[in-house]
Amino acid sequence: MARRIRRSTFDWARIAILLTFCSLILPHAAVEAQERVDLDGLREMLNTGQYDECINAASAQIGKVYGEGYYIAKVKAELARGKYADATKTVEAGTKKYGWSIALRWLGYEAYLHSDNTARAADMIKEIDQLFERQSWRFTDAEDLVVLGQVALLVGADPRIVLENFFDRAKKNAPNEPDGYLAAGKMALDKNDKGLAADLFNAAAKKFPTDVEVLFGLARSLTDTNAARSGELFDQILKQNPKHVPTILLQTDRLISSEQFDAAEKNIAIALNVNPKSPKAWALRAVISHLKSNHKREADCRKKALATWKANPAVDHWIGAKLSRAYRFKEGAEYQRQALKFDPDYVPAKTQLSQDLLRLGQDDEGWKLAEAAHEADGYDTTTFNLLNLRDHMAKFRTIENDHFIVRMSEQEAGIYGNRVINLLERARAKLTEKYGVELRDKITVEIFPEENDFAVRTFGMPAVSGFLGVCFGNLITANSPASQLDNPNNWEAVLWHEFCHVITLSMTRNKMPRWLSEGISVYEETKENPTWGMEMLPQYREWILEGEMQKVGELSQAFIKAPSPLHVQFAYFQSYLVVDYITQTHGIEAVKEILNDLGNGVLINEALNRHTDSLPELEEGFVKFAKQRATQLAPDVDWTAPETEVLRDPAQLADFVKENPNNYIGLRSGVAMLVRAKRWDEAEEALKHLIEIYPQDVSQSNARETLATLYRKRGDTAAEQKLLEDYVAIAADAADSYARLIELYSEQDNNAGVLAMTDKLFAVNPLMKSPWKLRATAAEELKQPDVALEAWQSLVALGPEDPALVHYRLAKLLHAKGDPAAKRHVLMSLEEAPRYRDAHRLLLKIIEDGPDMPTGDDEPDSEPSSVEEEKSDRTNRDSRKGA
Repeated sequence: MARRIRRSTFDWARIAILLTFCSLILPHAAVEAQERVDLDGLREMLNTGQYDECINAASAQIGKVYGEGYYIAKVKAELARGKYADATKTVEAGTKKYGWSIALRWLGYEAYLHSDNTARAADMIKEIDQLFERQSWRFTDAEDLVVLGQVALLVGADPRIVLENFFDRAKKNAPNEPDGYLAAGKMALDKNDKGLAADLFNAAAKKFPTDVEVLFGLARSLTDTNAARSGELFDQILKQNPKHVPTILLQTDRLISSEQFDAAEKNIAIALNVNPKSPKAWALRAVISHLKSNHKREADCRKKALATWKANPAVDHWIGAKLSRAYRFKEGAEYQRQALKFDPDYVPAKTQLSQDLLRLGQDDEGWKLAEAAHEADGYDTTTFNLLNLRDHMAKFRTIENDHFIVRMSEQEAGIYGNRVINLLERARAKLTEKYGVELRDKITVEIFPEENDFAVRTFGMPAVSGFLGVCFGNLITANSPASQLDNPNNWEAVLWHEFCHVITLSMTRNKMPRWLSEGISVYEETKENPTWGMEMLPQYREWILEGEMQKVGELSQAFIKAPSPLHVQFAYFQSYLVVDYITQTHGIEAVKEILNDLGNGVLINEALNRHTDSLPELEEGFVKFAKQRATQLAPDVDWTAPETEVLRDPAQLADFVKENPNNYIGLRSGVAMLVRAKRWDEAEEALKHLIEIYPQDVSQSNARETLATLYRKRGDTAAEQKLLEDYVAIAADAADSYARLIELYSEQDNNAGVLAMTDKLFAVNPLMKSPWKLRATAAEELKQPDVALEAWQSLVALGPEDPALVHYRLAKLLHAKGDPAAKRHVLMSLEEAPRYRDAHRLLLKIIEDGPDMPTGDDEPDSEPSSVEEEKSDRTNRDSRKGA
């Protein structure tokens, strides 16, 4: 771990020229074969964790065999064992004998920092500088090129120049050594570009499949995107080197994330047995102590983490970053501030603090810090992405009231911004009363039409998929319907879910396990609207009945260790079931008492013991509850999976379905086969049977929607409509079915049906134009001017195909309400269609009425209805668009 120092006298343009020259010079002569074998043996000892053996073997060779490599191996082993004072002595002895060695001095830099001798550490960098100035021709092997590149980065050189002139050259000069590959990959990780790092380490792993440092770099780069592969690499590394402290601690980090504190403590003990002075091990122990509300032990562990380097900014950065990942943003920010007191130029702390402040709603300071971090390191992807996001968000519209600050794109705010505010207010009123919570601060809600913008705001990096919304406490971020048109979800359910997190995080002061937080939010979704929440899926049923649920006391692990996205969803579902079970057996008051205990620092399992049953009894009762719920899913269905060859052969499949008429998979496959063969009558009967035995099915290509499509092709509108009405009564995001029913209701002049179904549709996709127009005309027919007004305004924001008509209708409604904005809209109508006679008449009326505008009751009875007007408008469209 390197600490950035002030820019030295390095002239990087001169270095690039010298390196070009030096590349023509052969590396210094190879050592004797016996020496290579000995050094290879030392490297293997380091690679397999035989650190003490390496120290002894290297010591035995020093003074007998020529070469700096023995000193280098000895220092690396001493650093791995936390013998920092011994390492400095080895560095001094080695550089005395091999005065030209920059590799030893680079190791000495680290050894002196961790011996709390920052002045001597700085001397190491100065000496490397001086040696390079005097003997640049000497440093052309991979190890030296990497050292020069790392020093260049330390003093602020351009990373691109470093990569090209040092690390890439190291790979070219020594393609069979991992140094250049490792350096390039680590630089990508330091710049928070895990995608690039993964590419670099993957390439390195193909060449060096047993190199522990290469495998560790690859594991680090995959922790966020491929947890399963990362875990496999952990196992591979520790099998090869059970004393590899960085891997042990990265594994510990994951254990803390899943709240496996006892297992994490055991891992830390293993790491400290290897390196008793490991700053990161003590920092992680401080994190666990904080999460357990043992602040005395936390302070003691932090003190030990700083024992060998009292102003090490990384220690507080590590602690704070880990607390922030546990949603303790306020405490995390305090640790970052302490890190910056040690080193005001420490970029990782600036970057993390900027994110913490932005999540705490302290935007002004947060953006300033992001700018400062980006200015200090223009290649860091986190701050680069954040500042790009800020430019995008500058174009957002802010909607604010007494309780909420909502930021949305200008267009979407005009379409459904009021619906967002109204939903949030409803959730606030209901949930604050239910849980007895007083929210003093305004809640900020940011809705992003671009999925990458949401990911950057939420996670600091783009291309993170699988999340619809995230709550940080007083900040909610969410994907808008525009970002998910191919796979729409009910945004109202998402916001209700996330606002429930505001309640529970407020009650617990962010001190709650993920499973309980998610479980309560899904539970409250279901209570508000039974079609929201989560339904029991056949795969969930199978996992529950086969005993593959996570224990309640370890339920947060289900999110961290999930091997697939469906397993993550199952973790949400199981969490919901636990909350549902507790409320059914102990009441909602028990849940509230558990939340209050968590806020007072009680750990979750103790809180469960206090307010439910003992943990073993709770888990036993829950398993019975969950299995009973699972067996209630379509009890007449045979869920057995047929053999693959049966599903592929139409004849075998037909025989199988005849013999197993309630087999779900067989029936679904059989329906597909019948539809392809256009055997409609048989398909109809099969679909009816599927609906009969599995009426809760809301999966893609479910029987109701499939059969409705069949009836539509036949022209049997009544049967189609009945099926769709049954389906939308149980489905929360059936946008296509909602839209079809709106069309049918409109044709039937069922205005009430149009209003009800557009409400459902706009909770999923409010960005469709024609439903807004149908809603507006239906509301006018039902004498609901406020509903009509909202609909016409939303259509204006969408950009209607007939703007003259829309502005005219809007102007008419506004004038009836006495709103002076009516004049502006009628003028906009006439701007689109200068000969639009009805608009001219309305403009004259507005002018004649002057400031004493009508309330809407004194309009002449001879005015045509909105539907009649629309028909008239269609016939006169050419006259409106003339001239």
